[in-house]
Amino acid sequence: MNMVFLIAKHTRKSLLSKRETIFIILLLNVLLFVVTFIQFENNEAYNDKISKLNEQVRNNWDNNPDKHPHRMSHYGYVIFRAKHPLSFFDRGLDNYVGNSVFLEAHKQNTVNFSEQGLSDISEPFGEISAGMILQILLTLVLLIWGHDIVSKEREKGSLKLLLTQGVKWSHLIVGKSLGLFYLSLTMVIPVVALLGILLWLSSASAINDSELYLKYGVLVFSYLIYFLVICFFVVLVSALSRSSKMALTILIGYWLSFVVVLPMVIKVIGESYLPSPSKVEFDIAFEKDMLEHADSHNPNDPYFNGLRDSLLKAYNVSSVKELPFNYSGYVMKEGEKLSSSIYNKHKSNLELTYLQQQNFVKNMAVISPHMAIKNISMAISSSDYGEYLNFETQVEAYRYYLAQYLNDLQIEHISNDVGSSADKRAALDHSHWKAMKNFKYTFYQLSQIIRNEVLSLLSLLIWCLGLLVLMIKLRRSFRVI
Repeated sequence: MNMVFLIAKHTRKSLLSKRETIFIILLLNVLLFVVTFIQFENNEAYNDKISKLNEQVRNNWDNNPDKHPHRMSHYGYVIFRAKHPLSFFDRGLDNYVGNSVFLEAHKQNTVNFSEQGLSDISEPFGEISAGMILQILLTLVLLIWGHDIVSKEREKGSLKLLLTQGVKWSHLIVGKSLGLFYLSLTMVIPVVALLGILLWLSSASAINDSELYLKYGVLVFSYLIYFLVICFFVVLVSALSRSSKMALTILIGYWLSFVVVLPMVIKVIGESYLPSPSKVEFDIAFEKDMLEHADSHNPNDPYFNGLRDSLLKAYNVSSVKELPFNYSGYVMKEGEKLSSSIYNKHKSNLELTYLQQQNFVKNMAVISPHMAIKNISMAISSSDYGEYLNFETQVEAYRYYLAQYLNDLQIEHISNDVGSSADKRAALDHSHWKAMKNFKYTFYQLSQIIRNEVLSLLSLLIWCLGLLVLMIKLRRSFRVI
């Protein structure tokens, strides 16, 4: 171990002796600090704005005048999507998915107004963030720094001298990998420390301090394992290559193939082999299914005529006006239950397709450590598709609660003698609006994130152990001259 650490120390010192290395370290640190701080400020401003908008929507709802509950259900409610305190580290899909959704009875609206949809900026790697810089730029820098880390020793003739003095190949590979890894920490540790400080200062950190810092810890650990994997990979390629130029060509080819091209290619392949219906196709299929079942707004609908007859028989009355509850409200409640059930069936099928597409992408983590860290980084930062799906699910549950809460008010408080919602006797006191519970969005817990990203996490560990095993298996293949 003393020999390994001695080699690591010498490797780090040798790399740091170059002016261009110091310049790149300073440049990347400045870039990481500036981008992280700007994204943090943007995140804070966004969440503050969203908090005020949600508060305004709630105040408008509570201050509505006395009116019929069904009119309130179509007056509707707006929910704005907040961002997780960690999302400024890795923007992920945040700017590509919607930020607000309008809730009303009988209709499930989409989440609209994504930030990317309102801009004219083309970003092939996503919006710039600390996560993106670490995943793409720092990976490239490590490949360039380490391409000749062993091959150069061979070309100078010093490699043979090292091995004849008792240094083993395993000592050399592990030591130089650790030396390169130590150098990467000069850019990882500062931004990680800044991330921790900003999380502590974040106004949203009160969501769950212990949970938040557990996520922070797993995120940091994952990035450290990722860079350790990259450093081992770079040194192994350098040791196996016949020359420094060949090593550089292989490593640049790896970066272009697995970091730049692969994420875009697998997305296209996933969408091609697992196509999803368009919004129009989805709506048509849903409406067709609804028409085959029932229409709560149609007074002559066979399904609801049968429901009416069964109620009259059960309560032994001859007219819906004699029922001990508001019949129209009951029909609206049953209609909401039926439409939500049909919608959720279609939406589940659509989500299954999306999840299959996402799983196809996630499975690429097995062949690419970059895909693994990208998946983990977005998931822990709550900026991946899984978190967006979580938001949609909670919003739909609240929309259903809102509609049924108002339907229950109509059932309980409005007489069957009331002819229409315009009748003054149909207006309920506005205090009922204030009694409705508020929407509270809950982000995925760390345990759920780990379950979602277990393949990516295992992939990083397997890559790390696999490279060590590969080094042992190939030790006789390393060339001295």
